[in-house]
Parts: sequence; structure tokens; C-alpha cells
Amino acid sequence: MGEIVPVLRGYIQGLRTRSPRGIVTLGLAVLAAGLTGIFRCVERQQDLDARMPEFIGLILLAGILYVIGVFWVERYRLGTAALLVILAGTILFRVTLLPSRSTPSDDVYRYQWDGRAQRAHLNPYVVFPNSPGLDWLQNPEHPEPPAEESPTIYPPLSELTYRLIETVPGYKRVSTILDLASVAVLMLLLAAMKQPLHRVLAYAWNPTVLISFAMSGHFDSLSIVTLLTALFFLVTNRPALSMGALALSFLSKFFPVCSCLPS
Repeated sequence: MGEIVPVLRGYIQGLRTRSPRGIVTLGLAVLAAGLTGIFRCVERQQDLDARMPEFIGLILLAGILYVIGVFWVERYRLGTAALLVILAGTILFRVTLLPSRSTPSDDVYRYQWDGRAQRAHLNPYVVFPNSPGLDWLQNPEHPEPPAEESPTIYPPLSELTYRLIETVPGYKRVSTILDLASVAVLMLLLAAMKQPLHRVLAYAWNPTVLISFAMSGHFDSLSIVTLLTALFFLVTNRPALSMGALALSFLSKFFPVCSCLPS
């Protein structure tokens, strides 16, 4: 042990004398390890309703580490090693949260009900979970989806996607794939704008994004990836493709219409 400490001290001192880049890269790796541990604890929660204070505490802790990471990538000019750490963490965090059986939101069960209704050749804009005679469409593991007395509020592209997916884990996987696609498009957008690619951390490591998509299966990821694609085409002077991607985004969720409003 007496030999290891001087070696570590010498290594850290060497990083410090060369540039802050090495120290920050090492720090990002430590943050990634800490966030992975936190998300692992979150994934193991069996009943979030009963353990909500612990869940909130873990996410607040993750938020602190996330803010430190954002500060570092904004403050320092980093290299390839730091970018690889960021991308590795991006994937690792999502893989860690995907197996979770408990979620802070039950929207995914409404997606599932809408998809089941469509496969039964019913119109989700007309029927709703409490419609007479439709008890057989319920998920026995979660028989009360949100808005039981109301037809769906989701736009048609989202509804088409719901029709293609049957299981809750399936929604989470597809949502996560779209979320990772958003990371890729965001990097293309940063490159087109001649911005440091490391800034993708602000989205890719965001605990709210991770909980919403990998853990909860929210389908806003479909609208986000198409909206980012529209911005990329706009920045690269391809207006027709940009309008097409923006239309797809609006057909997934209604919030992209805000980007069309005058400032």
C-alpha cells in the first residue's frame, strides 16, 4: 500500500503539470462511475411509491454530479479521451436503468392500451379504457392506465408507433434507442455549428432524460429526435428536409409547435 500511494500521487501530479485536460477527463470518469452506481440503486427500487424519498434523494445526488460534469465540459477544452468517457457513460447509464420494473410514471401503460386498441381495429381517438365492453383490453398487471375516461391525446405518429409495440419493456427499449439517436443527431448539430462535441453531455447525462426514457419509456424521445433532425437540416441549409422533420416531430408530440412561434 505504501508503494501505491506515491505512484498515484505522481500520476496525478503529472496530469496537473501537463494540462487540466487529463485531470478533468479522469474526473469525468469518476463522475460516470458515481452516476452508474446511483442509477443502479434507482433501478433496484421495487416500489417507487413506497420509497419516493429515497428515489428523490438519489436523483438529487445524480443532479449534483451532472451539474459538475456540465461545468467541466463548458469550462475546459477537452480531447478525444474525454469524449469517449462521455459516450461510454451515455450508453452505460441507459443500459443500467432499462431493466427497472418500477417507474415514476405510468404513461407507458396508456401507450400500451392505445396500441392494443388499434390492433383490435378500434379508434383510440374515440374509445377509452373505461369504455363499456373493453375490459379485455386492459393489462392485468396494471389495469388502470392514465385518463381512463378520456380518448387519447397523443398525435398520430406516436399512435402508429404504439400500435407496433406490445410490451412495456419494448416501449422502454424503443424509447431508449430514439433517445440515443437524439444524442447522435445532437453531436452532428454541434459539429455543424462548430461547437465542442463534449457539450452533448448536457443532454446525454441529464438525469431527467435518463429517468424519462430508459426507466419510464416516455415517447417524447420520438419528437425530440425529429426536432433535432429538423434543426440540423436547418443549420445545414436544407429547408425542405427541415420542414419535413419538423412536421414529423409535431405529429409525434404537440410541443414542437412552440419552435414555430415568433420570438
